Amino acid sequence: MGLAFMYTDGSDLIHIIKKLETCSLLVLDPGASGENWDIVRRLFDSHSKTGTASSTKMSSVRFLLGHRFPVSKIETL
Repeated sequence: MGLAFMYTDGSDLIHIIKKLETCSLLVLDPGASGENWDIVRRLFDSHSKTGTASSTKMSSVRFLLGHRFPVSKIETL
């Protein structure tokens, strides 16, 4: 399910995840300048390079993954 969040404090994302109740994986496009990552990382108590994560604000989420296409791939799509 694709989610969009608008508030820089992430409050709308927290609300959506809580309504879903069982969302355990959040895959994130970090944004062109990393702005989405800056918002989301503040919502997690811990996260690792292996993808494991924990958040008291979104307790069902256990994994946090980021992705970004290299510019050369975007140009060929």
